[in-house]
Amino acid sequence: MRRASTVAPDPIRLSWLIIEFAERHRPGAIKARRIFTKEIRLLVQAMQEIGDPLVAELGEVDSHAFRAMSPVGVIRTETLIRRLRQIWRWANSEAFADRACPWHAHTRERQIRVEMVELVARYLPEVALQEIGAMALASCVGSGARAGEDLVSLTRAVRQAARQACMEAWRDGRPDLIPALRRCDLQWFLEAKTPDASQSPTAGELILGHERIEVVDNLRKKASTGRKILAESNPTDQDVQ
Repeated sequence: MRRASTVAPDPIRLSWLIIEFAERHRPGAIKARRIFTKEIRLLVQAMQEIGDPLVAELGEVDSHAFRAMSPVGVIRTETLIRRLRQIWRWANSEAFADRACPWHAHTRERQIRVEMVELVARYLPEVALQEIGAMALASCVGSGARAGEDLVSLTRAVRQAARQACMEAWRDGRPDLIPALRRCDLQWFLEAKTPDASQSPTAGELILGHERIEVVDNLRKKASTGRKILAESNPTDQDVQ
């Protein structure tokens, strides 16, 4: 614990709250501290990107902009939101906030599976990827099942690739990915190759280029408008402050 006597600014913005929490709760272990520092840096940058909202004005609409602008994928994005919720609980205990956190972490199983398949695929031989693609296509058109030996071979290949992906995730300081990577199997690959799955991009990672810029700008405007409406509807609160 550090800087327990810090005087809070008035009003309090999210970036200050996050940095203050980090100063007081930075882990001692080197690996844990590295992961913690990365998360804090990403959170602060993301808050600044969406206008660094006031703690008193943060709403659900801001979370939509946060998710759309996230460069780290759905799993890490939800991990960051869980970290923010932890910070918010601490803020309530310190009287820096006086309500429950308006953001909620989501679990989007289908999108998580697609992302895990993309990671594990990096460690699969090209031949195995081609065979999986052919198997998925055959399943879509109803042309019959593959031989048992093929299924056993591909299942083993996916499991081995998933183990390699787990080790790489651990080395890269991404232990949050490991539980999902361990569950990745051949069926996830087959489902990810279906037309429906290919049309389900994650809001933060797969909206790219000019389209992504337009989405982010639109969400920023909505968040700004929402805060203005809130401020105009509570003039007495502002006068008191």
